[in-house]
Amino acid sequence: KIDELINIAATLDVAGRRSYLGKNIAHLARELVLDDGLSRMDRQGISSALSHFLEQFAEADEAVRLGNSLGISVGADYRNDHHNQIMYRTGCPWRVNTTDCSLSIRPGASDKGLFFVVLSFQDAVKTVLKRYGTDPDEYTIDFMDMVRDPNTPEFDEVILQNGKVLQLMEDKDVAFVVDSFYGDLSLGLAMLMEEFEHEVNEILESALQDNDVLFGVYLSTALILFYGFLFRNTLGLVWGEVEKTRRFILALPTQLLSKDEVFTLMCYFNDMQNQDEHDDMLQNVGSAPDAPSQGGQQSVEGSFTSRGQTM
Repeated sequence: KIDELINIAATLDVAGRRSYLGKNIAHLARELVLDDGLSRMDRQGISSALSHFLEQFAEADEAVRLGNSLGISVGADYRNDHHNQIMYRTGCPWRVNTTDCSLSIRPGASDKGLFFVVLSFQDAVKTVLKRYGTDPDEYTIDFMDMVRDPNTPEFDEVILQNGKVLQLMEDKDVAFVVDSFYGDLSLGLAMLMEEFEHEVNEILESALQDNDVLFGVYLSTALILFYGFLFRNTLGLVWGEVEKTRRFILALPTQLLSKDEVFTLMCYFNDMQNQDEHDDMLQNVGSAPDAPSQGGQQSVEGSFTSRGQTM
């Protein structure tokens, strides 16, 4: 369970970043087309950032699906059937109306599963970059360390250019990328996040059940050992008392006892499994006189003593 928890934690982190990168890319693509200074970045900076974040988006998507990257050991493709249904089966389960998967700005892009939407999104972003961005040779990493001073004279006036606003709607690739901020891509990735959160709950519930079972086994073992030791110790005390009683009986003056009393004492040392032995004992006791002589007394006592030693 520890490995599963570590894996799903990394999956949640990377999947959340994938969703963020998708929205960030849609925003940057819009700013690249408008080029109005609202983002406080020039065309070269936006192009560089868009290319960089697109690579990270593709890397995060591959890690979530296939694993062996970014801390994810087992990808969702190999462990979560519901994820695969959303990703690879035809349809659009992330929409409110799952029977209508039409998309006028990019026909056929949203009815083949989320994976096709992701691929279409990446292709559209590459097209937008090629059409509106700078040459790839001019890409830099300066946008990462850019200090965006709100007082920069370059952006004193942010003017909305209506012609470029029209391009957002007329250019199908741009429209599809911008629509992904709230559209199929965003909804589909959010649905996968919910599925991963559900997977976390299942792993935690399973781990708690296993913990309860292990605790029950531990408690049962402890009780068995405790009561086993207590039972064995009690038996030892009982047998000790039995041995004391035997020694006490052996010390009794049997010559002063009647035949019935002697027989009762002899039965104490007999497990009643050998009836012939009892009969012989009765005959020996019955043949002795009521007031035994000293020799007879020694005979009975010797027989009794021998019987006690045998036991």
